[in-house]
Amino acid sequence: MKNSPCLFSTRCLLAAVTLLPVVATATTVNYDGTDPSLIQTHPIYSGMTALFPGASLTDNTVNVTGGSTTCGIHGGLGTGAETVSGNLVRIAQDSAMDPIISGGDIYGGYSDSGAANRNRVEISSGTIDAMVYGGFVFDSGTSSGGTSGNSVLVSGGQVNRWFIYGGQVNGGSGTATDNQIEITGGQISCSSLIAGASREGAATNNRIHITGGVINVMGTIQGGQSYTKASNNSIIIEGGTVSGNIAGGAIIVDQRMPGAKVATNNTVTIHATANVAQTKLYGGWDIDVTGATDLKTGNTLNLYGEGITVISAANFETYNFYLSDSSAPGSTVLTLTTGDTTDLQGVKVNVGVSGSLRPLDLGDQVTLIDASAGGISGLPSNTIATSTGMQGVTLEYFFDLEVLNNQLVATVREAAVADQSKALSEGFLSGLALGNQGADLLAGRGISSALQAARRGQAEVAQENAAAGTGGENAGKFGNWTGFSAMQGGTQRISTGSHVDLDGFSLLAGVAKGFSLTPGELSLAAFFEYGYGSFDTFNNFSGSEVRGSGHSNCYGGGVLARMDFTPSATGFFHAEAAARGGYIDNEYGSTDLAGSVGQWAGYDAGTTYFGLHAGAGYQWNAKENLGIDTGAQFMWTRQNGKDVRLTTGDAVSFEDADSVRLRLGSRATYAVSKKLNLYGGLAWEYEFGGDADASTGGYSIAAPSLGGSTGIGELGFSFTPFDSGKFASLILSLGVEGYVGKREGVSGNGQINYRF
Repeated sequence: MKNSPCLFSTRCLLAAVTLLPVVATATTVNYDGTDPSLIQTHPIYSGMTALFPGASLTDNTVNVTGGSTTCGIHGGLGTGAETVSGNLVRIAQDSAMDPIISGGDIYGGYSDSGAANRNRVEISSGTIDAMVYGGFVFDSGTSSGGTSGNSVLVSGGQVNRWFIYGGQVNGGSGTATDNQIEITGGQISCSSLIAGASREGAATNNRIHITGGVINVMGTIQGGQSYTKASNNSIIIEGGTVSGNIAGGAIIVDQRMPGAKVATNNTVTIHATANVAQTKLYGGWDIDVTGATDLKTGNTLNLYGEGITVISAANFETYNFYLSDSSAPGSTVLTLTTGDTTDLQGVKVNVGVSGSLRPLDLGDQVTLIDASAGGISGLPSNTIATSTGMQGVTLEYFFDLEVLNNQLVATVREAAVADQSKALSEGFLSGLALGNQGADLLAGRGISSALQAARRGQAEVAQENAAAGTGGENAGKFGNWTGFSAMQGGTQRISTGSHVDLDGFSLLAGVAKGFSLTPGELSLAAFFEYGYGSFDTFNNFSGSEVRGSGHSNCYGGGVLARMDFTPSATGFFHAEAAARGGYIDNEYGSTDLAGSVGQWAGYDAGTTYFGLHAGAGYQWNAKENLGIDTGAQFMWTRQNGKDVRLTTGDAVSFEDADSVRLRLGSRATYAVSKKLNLYGGLAWEYEFGGDADASTGGYSIAAPSLGGSTGIGELGFSFTPFDSGKFASLILSLGVEGYVGKREGVSGNGQINYRF
């Protein structure tokens, strides 16, 4: 039989072996201390007992909710080379007595010589005098075994014994990868807290995350531990009180094992909201002090906020300092209390600034490291060069770094708007582009549809009066109110200095009425409009691509008037005007715009809009069935400005954005029959405005613009499907438009006229 396992213990002789079937049904074991028959003889360790789900190795659950136990607890227990996976051990108080566990150890999943993957231990209450393993392999033998994806979660209770492992390979060359420990509460007193450990194999991509609780570690909190390689592991401490050594990766040196021994590319992250005053920070750590090949390369220390105090920090190649929104000039980020000298020779220093922080002024200073207690030796690699820091995603600072009186000090030497902030204005401008799409619908099929509805309403009044046998009091003077609608949808690419791809849909619906006056025929209409658009923005800044996406909704309404003057033999002049207004809800975000704390930038900029339309032209009767309408249209749309707070904390002010367009063009309409009309047209449009000005922290952001020329072509038809009946007043129209130049793309449109 084996003795109870301990850290890297040797394999013992088996006096007896209990063989368990590999395949069995997933089992749930509920133990509250009242049924001792659930505790079985341990199949591996002589003289021991265990609480485990029998033969099943996968997807089991063992709930310990009360009582006092001295046995081992296993979510899954494999006695050979099996894979033990997906098991859960939960320690929680669901009965009258808080669980007390001592003597035996707790394993989410245990495999003697195979693999333990995706097992989990959750502790929310109780007193635990036992070692805790998310996943455990006694001796993997070869690299084919190992632990992966195991986890331990502690949210309450007390854990008071040697080690807590997310996943451990006790012997052999199996790897320990993607294991984690998460602590949100409770009290822990142990020798070591290790996310992933392997003897001869690599310990990589393991993680410890602490947000609460009191953790007193006599040894070391380790992201990864190995005799050979502990790399790409991470430790994040956001809250709680933590004491002990903290190492992203740890190497146990054994001279009997030749070859490289490295603890590289590990990350330690400390937030000011945690109490870590009694800790020593290491990127890589050599447990036997000497013999490791590389303990520094690629290791990173991230420090968020100010007022962080630790005993010492060592073996980091990069230091990232993130000033919080409460930081002020003269504040100190990291204070080292060690009496030993801190070595900064050749390290890289970066400074990030929260977007919510008051913009820094030239000459403002922040102490990044205060090592007055022991002193500083060496200089960072970028002491002479500037260190670039980012405020959220909008302001870029350049800091001079220097060591003064054993303090590493950063001084603001320059501040400027980051080039990439222009992408934020692209999102705001997309709302204006959607508003313009509504204006295009009104200028085209909208007015046409309202005019047809008004004329149909007048014709109906004339028919009603004729049927009554009299001219009628109002015969020929005004018509019925007649419903109309028009819609347009399509996709277009808009050049803005970069470009925006907009897929949009616009709808206009209302009622129109015609009047016969001395100068000619007057048509009046009132309408409601709605638009929806989804958009993608594309920017490239010095080879760095920034993409964003969002959507806009437009709600509004307006009125329009059209005057068709009394025709001559060749045709007639016409003039039109419209006013519209409403609300645009515009949301935008970009994962390529990440703030100093890694959060992507986004905003919701709901604001009002207004628009005016004016046009004039001449309808020429070229032939009996052919008319050519030539004219000019003026369109103005304003999207009111908005002050927004980005998700990264940056304060951005978008100014009023005005679109001013002039369109010149002609449309030919051919009457194939009384029911069918065909049309086609060409137009040239010039945008005089369309700039999206914005600022942040008193600095102007580069403005994208809609300004420029666009050529427009259109084809379509209108159709009256019924000669008589209640749908005789129905008119349907369909068309397509294409754009080249400033705007490129295609859209389809339609209109419906019907008297309700």
